[in-house]
Amino acid sequence: MTAPGQLRNFSIIAHIDHGKTTLTDRLLEQCGQVDLAHPHERLLDSNPIERERGITIKLAPVRLPYTTKAGEEITLNLIDTPGHVDFGYEVSRSLAACEGVLMVVDASQGIQAQTLSTYHKALDLGLTVIPVINKIDLPSAETDRVLLEVMELCNIPESDILLVSAKSGIGIDLLLEAIVKRIPPPTGDAAAPLRALLISSYFDQHQGALALVRVVDGVLNKQRLTFLSSPVTFLPLELGTYLPKKTAVPELGPGEVGYVVTGLKDVRSLKVGDTLTTVAQRANAVALQGYKEPQPLVFFELFPTLTEDYNALLDALQKLSLRDAAITFVSTHSPALGSGCRIGCLGLLHAEIVVERLHREFDLELIATRPTVPYNAVLKDGTEKVISTITEFPDPTQLEQISEPVTKLTLITPVAYMSGILDLVRERRGQFMQSEHLIDRVILTCSLPLSELITDFHDLIKSISSGYCSVEYEVIGEVVVDAVVVTIMLNGEDVAPLGFIALRSQAESKARSLVKQLKEILPRQLFSIPIQAAIGGTVIARETQSALRKDVTAKLYGGDVTRRKKLLSKQAKGKKRMKQFGSVSLDQDVFLQLMRQPLV
Repeated sequence: MTAPGQLRNFSIIAHIDHGKTTLTDRLLEQCGQVDLAHPHERLLDSNPIERERGITIKLAPVRLPYTTKAGEEITLNLIDTPGHVDFGYEVSRSLAACEGVLMVVDASQGIQAQTLSTYHKALDLGLTVIPVINKIDLPSAETDRVLLEVMELCNIPESDILLVSAKSGIGIDLLLEAIVKRIPPPTGDAAAPLRALLISSYFDQHQGALALVRVVDGVLNKQRLTFLSSPVTFLPLELGTYLPKKTAVPELGPGEVGYVVTGLKDVRSLKVGDTLTTVAQRANAVALQGYKEPQPLVFFELFPTLTEDYNALLDALQKLSLRDAAITFVSTHSPALGSGCRIGCLGLLHAEIVVERLHREFDLELIATRPTVPYNAVLKDGTEKVISTITEFPDPTQLEQISEPVTKLTLITPVAYMSGILDLVRERRGQFMQSEHLIDRVILTCSLPLSELITDFHDLIKSISSGYCSVEYEVIGEVVVDAVVVTIMLNGEDVAPLGFIALRSQAESKARSLVKQLKEILPRQLFSIPIQAAIGGTVIARETQSALRKDVTAKLYGGDVTRRKKLLSKQAKGKKRMKQFGSVSLDQDVFLQLMRQPLV
């Protein structure tokens, strides 16, 4: 057990691609935690998807033994965090377990919207912030400009800002010394009743549920434990820390971060943000302030291509939801696709990662429907209902009003792209709120409906700004809208997974866009397929996919023309009968293509 005075708990916050993971690797190397005989980059990104995409998805902790220049032995607990906006809930979890943060800013790109947002979250929690400007050795680095930006936006003196290059190792020694000197050690009483914050968890096939905890008070050892919000009790099988590999220890003291092998098989018993204590002290224990519970903002449905894989999908989602606290899911059923699950995620990237992990880690072939946002409906009897799919939409005669979530959007962009970005915001039903000018960039604050944000908004912003604009958002409330359900029919049969909720004023244009997309991507049949979109019983858009044509007269070599006419007539009757009784099969590719192509 390490004394609290010898500990420093810190996290790294940064925008995506600003070198946070490379800096983590360099800190590990500097503290002797890298096997030089078998080196590789992105040490804490253990997930294959993280390595391929070059992003951090899952919170990862590591313990770094460090000897200061004065000869003092210090233990640094670094909790690596994601940089993408969809995984902001992981950042909030890390901040709740730390006393300080390193705010990393790219020397060529400058401070970005998400970095600024997380910086203010850290300040609200009372954390010590150490600004770090990375990549100072790049030919494109504009270190002086970025220095001025950080000083102006964060109200920080120049002497407090560190200049480093994570790739080449410049300034890493000074950074480690600054962590020890400027981040305060954790406070905690080893004699007090045990209280530990559950900051993450995951499922191991051999050891069961593992809890990642930060001990606040007391000593965590092998005694019977429980959580304040769960009646389950357990005797830990193993305690340990990450160096960065799992290393068993006999106990964890105040301020230490480590893991607990619970041995539990029920993944729902570990609620992230809960307080871990002993069974004997539970009655008098006071719950810790955890992080804000993540709220799903994007919903979609998943159906296994093989109906017998439904139970495997449920089991996989249970295990995945333990590793990722922001996933919610409930069972659902579709006449066209059978049994499946409705999934709640934090954004489109998050949804893509969930589908990819289910495919890779659990070998499931799945069909994903188009994502939607949650609408809040108020019925005429005064009751409220959250709607995430068209099947939950109430009868229009019983509906008093319906509202959709609205976000506060922060965009940091070069001034030259400001006009085009504001035009896009207005096109997407957004409103400009305020602007703040930097040296050669501008911070735009706007409001925008979440339903407009989860489509292709990010792609269009990057296109308009040549990739220079950064976007950060948070849901700030709701606004009343006139929304309707648009149903899609293929060959006269209602296909519920293809339906969507839209504003009445936009329903027709979106319906026309969708039926055109379906006409292009649906597999052709031997009969023509009418593709219709309707509101209630009124058809508002239609396309017809022509039948595959087979030349039934190819084998004829002259002869009477009546023979040719008879064959063509027989073919026409057959197609008519096929159209009457035939059904349209939808494969996974159709839904995946629709998921990527927004309605405009």
